[in-house]
Amino acid sequence: MKIYNIGYYSYEESNYWQFYHEDDYTEKQLNKIVFECLWEGYLVEKEKNRKFEWAEDQPISYSEMFGYGDDVFCKAMEKRGFKQVEYDKTVSMFGWSSPESSTWGSNSKDPIMQSAKRFFKKKIKEMKK
Repeated sequence: MKIYNIGYYSYEESNYWQFYHEDDYTEKQLNKIVFECLWEGYLVEKEKNRKFEWAEDQPISYSEMFGYGDDVFCKAMEKRGFKQVEYDKTVSMFGWSSPESSTWGSNSKDPIMQSAKRFFKKKIKEMKK
C-alpha cells in the first residue's frame, strides 16, 4: 500500500488530502490522475452554473482548482481506487511557528500551544542546569 499526499499551499492558505492505494504510481502518473479528478470537479461546477467559464488566458489558482467540487474531487479519486486516510489522532497547531508568539491573538489560548510552551520552557530550564 502507498500513501499519497495531494494538495496545494501558499503563504496564505493550504489544503491537503491523504489517500492510499495498492498501486505505486510515478509522479507523472499521479499528476495525470489528480488533473483528471480536478477536471471532473470543474465540469460539475460548470454544470451547476452555466455562466461559469475558465478563459484560456485567465490564470487559475490552485485554490480555485481544488475548491471546485471538493467532494467531487475525493469521489473521483475513490472511483480510481484511492481511499482517504482516516486518522486516529492528529496534532495540529494554528498560528505562526513560535509557541511564544501571540500572532492573531488566538494561538496564545490554544491548549496545544499552551502545552508546547510549558514543555519547551521545562526543557530549556533543564538544559541550563
